[in-house]
Amino acid sequence: MHVRRLILPILAVLCLGAGIALGLRLLAPDPAPPAPGLAIAPFALVGPQGQVVTERPTQDRWRLVVFGHAGCSDICMEALAELAEALDALGEDTSRVEALFVTIDPGRDSVEDLASFAATFDGRIVPLTGSQAQVDQAMRAFHVGVEETGPAPAQGAGAPDAAAPRPARRSTPAAFLVAPSGRLVRLFGPGTPGVVMAEVLRDLLGPVATPVPLSAGTT
Repeated sequence: MHVRRLILPILAVLCLGAGIALGLRLLAPDPAPPAPGLAIAPFALVGPQGQVVTERPTQDRWRLVVFGHAGCSDICMEALAELAEALDALGEDTSRVEALFVTIDPGRDSVEDLASFAATFDGRIVPLTGSQAQVDQAMRAFHVGVEETGPAPAQGAGAPDAAAPRPARRSTPAAFLVAPSGRLVRLFGPGTPGVVMAEVLRDLLGPVATPVPLSAGTT
């Protein structure tokens, strides 16, 4: 009897602590948007051919980055559609830009699913994934917040439950523009037309230097 009297207060304290912790998690503020000029923190993700993609753009190219997942039906679809429009509007300058689509749900998004989803918008969009820790690191680098709507599936534990709720991206820019130096240049809000992204990029890209032909007799 005395043992039961001791256990009940302990359980009450534990339940109260768990409730407070859950409340603090639910009330946690969204990450503040990163400021232009911020050097993107290190991260490493994996592309569809197994290539490693880090925070530094390849071949001195500019970079447009979108976060989402292959089951997204609203925010990411709009962002990817605008990203595809931006690539079309850039024309030949597209070769100087890389477009990345980073999953926020690596436990459910296979490389094949991501590639298929991105390709429905534009085959030039590179889908990226990794372990949960790698994806979390990339999200922190861009200050992307995610609201968990259900338990994440254990990676490598078989096919995840397709009916399980997906994580939702909290309020965040639709796309991030990163310079070849690895610094953030611009945040594009939801609904920004792709042609506007292209205009901003074209101003930043500037003209491509063309070699001057040698005149006759020049050595």
